[in-house]
Amino acid sequence: MLNSPDSLEADLSDQTRSSLIEQLLRLNEVDLKIARALEIDDVLQEITDGACYLTGAQYGVLALLDEFGGIQQTVTSGVDAHQLEQMTTPPVGNGLLGYLNETEGTLRVADISSHPRSVGLPADHPNMTTFLGVQLRNGDQHLGNVYLGEKRDGLEFTELDEELIQRFAEHAGAAITNSLRFERERKIKTDLRALVKIAPVGLVVFDARTGEVLTSNQECQRIGGAVGSSSMTWQETFENVTMYRADGRELPVGDRPATQVLQSGEIVRGEEITLHFSDGRIVNTLINAAPIYSDRGEILSVVVAMQDMAFLEDAERMRAEYLGMVSHELRTPLTTIKGSIVALADIVEPLNNAEPLQLLQIIDNQSELMRGQINSLIDLTQIDAGTLRLSPQSVDVAGLVADSVREFRRKHSGFNVRQEIPEDLPNVMIDRDRISQVLRDVFAHAFKFASDASTVSVTAEQEDLHVAFSISIESARAHAADPTGLMERMRSAAGDDGIKTYLGDGLALSICRGLVEAHGGRFTADTSDCGHGSTFSFTIPIAGDMPNEAGGASQLQTDASLRDDPIRILVAGDNPQSVATTRRALSNTDFTILEAFDDDHLDELMVDGQPHLILFDLANGRRERLDLMHRLFTSHDVPIIALMGQWDELRSVQALGMGADGYMVKPIAGTELIARIRATLRRWGRVHPSDPSNGYASGHVTVDYGAHTLAVEGAPIQLTATEYKLLYELSSKAGRVLTQDELLHRVWGPEYSGESQLLRAYIKSLRQKLGDNARNPSYIFTEHGTGYRMAKP
Repeated sequence: MLNSPDSLEADLSDQTRSSLIEQLLRLNEVDLKIARALEIDDVLQEITDGACYLTGAQYGVLALLDEFGGIQQTVTSGVDAHQLEQMTTPPVGNGLLGYLNETEGTLRVADISSHPRSVGLPADHPNMTTFLGVQLRNGDQHLGNVYLGEKRDGLEFTELDEELIQRFAEHAGAAITNSLRFERERKIKTDLRALVKIAPVGLVVFDARTGEVLTSNQECQRIGGAVGSSSMTWQETFENVTMYRADGRELPVGDRPATQVLQSGEIVRGEEITLHFSDGRIVNTLINAAPIYSDRGEILSVVVAMQDMAFLEDAERMRAEYLGMVSHELRTPLTTIKGSIVALADIVEPLNNAEPLQLLQIIDNQSELMRGQINSLIDLTQIDAGTLRLSPQSVDVAGLVADSVREFRRKHSGFNVRQEIPEDLPNVMIDRDRISQVLRDVFAHAFKFASDASTVSVTAEQEDLHVAFSISIESARAHAADPTGLMERMRSAAGDDGIKTYLGDGLALSICRGLVEAHGGRFTADTSDCGHGSTFSFTIPIAGDMPNEAGGASQLQTDASLRDDPIRILVAGDNPQSVATTRRALSNTDFTILEAFDDDHLDELMVDGQPHLILFDLANGRRERLDLMHRLFTSHDVPIIALMGQWDELRSVQALGMGADGYMVKPIAGTELIARIRATLRRWGRVHPSDPSNGYASGHVTVDYGAHTLAVEGAPIQLTATEYKLLYELSSKAGRVLTQDELLHRVWGPEYSGESQLLRAYIKSLRQKLGDNARNPSYIFTEHGTGYRMAKP
C-alpha cells in the first residue's frame, strides 16, 4: 500500500530532523576535540580531520595564511605518506583555491573540471571530482581556508554539508585565534623565564592574593637562600629577613617595597636597603618593585628586583686600587725623564743652540704636566677611598683668596680678577694647601676659556655655618660656553650629583669637588648658553666662634642654661683609651668633660650630668652602638657628633639617620673638634623651642607656642591635641629633617615606633588644615626614605 502524501512528508521531516540532530551531535563532538587541543599544530589537525568527518570528505587540506595573505602552514587529512611524496607540486592558491580567497563564505562545486576558474590538478594529485571550500575567519580577519574533496559515498557535497561546514568554520576560526594567542603568550613566558633565569639581578614574583612566591631566579636564591625560593610565602619571607634603610633605621613591614606597591600600586625605584637574614648574613642591595595588573586593573602580582651592591663596591674598590697602583708606578719613569732633561740641558747649553733647548723645555713642561695629572689621579683615588688626609686650621678668607690669585698670576700675567671679599667674614676651618689648590684649578679653567675682555669675579659671603665662594667667568669665548659638555661628561659617570671622570678639565674639577666635600662643603657648576660664561661655587664650614647677631663679642647663642653654666660634653665609648684620647683633645677648653665607658649607666649619667652635647664613639662599627646612639637621641633630645674609626659612606649615612647631627673621622685634630662642637651647639641653641613666647610664622601660617594655636591667613584653625604636638615638633625644628621614628617617639611615644601609616595620616590632615599641597608643598616637605621637615620661617 502506497503512503499518502501527508505521511510521506512526515516521514521525510522525521528523516531530515534525525539527520540534522546527528550532524549537530557530530559538530559538538568535533568542537570538544578542538577545545581540548592547545598546541596550534594539534588544533589545525583536529579542524582538518573534523571537517572531513562532518561532511564525509575523503580528502581535506587546511591552509593557514600569514599576515600578507601567503600560505604559512598546510595540514592535510586523508592523504597518506606515499601520496604526499608524489604531490611534488602542492596547491599554491591558483584556480578554485584563489577564487575561494576572493569569496567570503563557502564554495561548493559538483564537478571541478567544469568550473570556469578550474586550472586542473597537479601531477600525481589524488583524483577528485567534487569540491567544498570554506574560509576560516575570526571577525574581519581571514585566517585561512579549508579545502574538501571527493565524498566517500561517491556523491557530491550537499547544501546541508555546506551549511554545516560554514557553522563549523566559525568555531574553528575562534579556536585558531585562541591557539595562536596561547602560542604567543607561551613563547613570551618562555622567553621571560629564560631572561629571568640569566638576569644579573635577583628577581622574585609574589602572588598579590595569596602571598606565594610564583617564581624566583638563581641570583635571587643566591642572595636570599631559602628566603628567595618558591617554598616560602610572603609572610614567611617577612619573618626570615629584616630590612634596614641606608641610614640604619629598620624598615617596618608597611614600608617595605613590595608592601608599598600593593598599597599604592606605584612603582618603587632605587631603594638602598640592607637585608639582615635569620642565618646572620647581611647583604646591601638596591631594590626596585612594580605591580603586574590584570585587564580589569587589579594587581595580580608584585615583581621585586634586587641588585647585590657587593659586586659594585668591589669593582669600585678595585678600580681605585688599580688607578692608585698605576699612578704610583708612572712616577718612577717620569722622575728619570726629568733628570735626563736636566742632564741634557747641561750638555746642550754651552753649544749656544736655541732649538735643542726649546725642545728640551717643551719636554720638561709636558713632563711637569703629566706629573701633575698623576698626582691628581692619586688624589682622586684617595678621595674615592676616603683615605685623603687633611690638616685643617683656621684660615682668613680674604688672605686665602688673595694668595691664590697672586700665585696664579705669577704664571698667567693676563689674568683679570675682581675680588669682593667682605672684611667681617669669619675664618674657615680648612687644609689651606688643598683649598688653595681648588681655587687655582678653577682659575685655570677660567683662564683657559677666557677672552681678552674676560673678567673673573671672586666673591665670598657667609651662609649660615658656611662661607660660600663663587668664581664667575664673564664674557667667555663662545666655544667655551660649553663646559656643559664637560659637566655632562662629569654627570654621565656619576649622575647629576657626582663628578667622576678622567678626561681633561673633568679630572681637575673632580678633584676640586672631592676636596671640597672632604671639608664638609658642596661644589657646584652652573654653565650658561651662548658663551655668556660659567660660575663655579663651593661652600666651606666656618671655624671657631662667630659674632652673634647683635654684633657683640663671640659667644655661643644658646639658651639661658648654656649661658649660665659651663658647657658639658659627654664622651661616650666602650674603649677607655679612645675616650681618654678624645678628652685630651678638649683639655684646653672651658668645657666640662663627662666620661662614659659603661653603656648600662648612660641613661643615669644623662639625667645626672645633663650634658649639652654627646661625642659618641662608633669606631668599632657594631650595630648595637648605632641602636644605642639612636635611643639616646630620641630619649634625651641632645645633639650628637659621631666619631668614626675610618671613612665609611654607608656607616656615616646610617649614623646621620640614627640621630647624629654630624660625624668626624679619626684621627681628629683638636681645633677641628672644638669648632665642630661650637657650631653644633650654635645650630641647636639659636632659639630654644620650649620657650612659650616663641612661635612660628611663614607665609600665611602662624603658630603661637604660648597660646597653642594655629592661624592660616589670620583665621584660627582648630587642631586636635595630637595634631598640635606634631605641628609643634615640625615647626620648632623648622629646616631640620625629622625621621619618622623620631616624630612617632616624640608625639605618640616609643611604643609607636614603626607606625608610619599613623604618621602619614596625621601629616595628611595637617597639610589640609595648612592649605598645603603634598605634590608642591610650601610648609611640610617629605624627605623620601627619611622623614619630614618644615620650611624655615
